[in-house]
Amino acid sequence: MAELFNMKQFIKNIADKLSRICLPSKLYIAFGLFLIILTLRNKKKTLFVKILSISYIGLISFIFDILCKQGYGFIVWFLLILPFIMVPLIILITTINFAGNIKNMVSEGRFKKGKTKPITKNRKR
Repeated sequence: MAELFNMKQFIKNIADKLSRICLPSKLYIAFGLFLIILTLRNKKKTLFVKILSISYIGLISFIFDILCKQGYGFIVWFLLILPFIMVPLIILITTINFAGNIKNMVSEGRFKKGKTKPITKNRKR
């Protein structure tokens, strides 16, 4: 029964500490825990890498909380949203670049229109 009481107290302490941190820190912890849960089944990642990931999430959320409490909430929100802005932007730039390269290859005759196989010279065998 004493163990159950300690577990309840432990959960209550965690809930109390989580209620005191700012919203961007909570969101970062939530995203981080979601990604950790997704990667738990990955056998290639060692225990060290998983512990390092949890430590990194804790450190960044701690820094975010300090910045929020110092009045730099805008910077924290920007840092939190930055990956969600940059990833689609990088995908868009890469797609446009790749499409331009395909268009150049077609115009140079390296690809036939509508086909992805390169044109090869007939070789005598």
